[in-house]
Amino acid sequence: MVQTVQIVQSVSRSLANQLTKAHLVPYLCREGVVRIMAKYMSIPYEAALRTYDTSIPVFVSDAMLSEDFQDKVLDFEFNAMGMEKELPRNRVFDFSIMKSLATK
Repeated sequence: MVQTVQIVQSVSRSLANQLTKAHLVPYLCREGVVRIMAKYMSIPYEAALRTYDTSIPVFVSDAMLSEDFQDKVLDFEFNAMGMEKELPRNRVFDFSIMKSLATK
């Protein structure tokens, strides 16, 4: 059982590490990402470029959503449900895995 847990943790850590690297691609390859967006979204390059430039500030350099954007998402969702915002951000958004990988 212990060996199984260690294997799962190792695979999970490896997968999380790969996903973290994949999430960094938009920050590193703007032109490539915009070309792919234009192609697969069937929109002009200029529109893809504007979309990219408008949406990328939502994210921060470590591939996590900014705290400001998390708050906006929660506000939007709670308003859509007609509820008062009752949950703290960390109960909805959990980036602990990504944070632990960033320190290794």
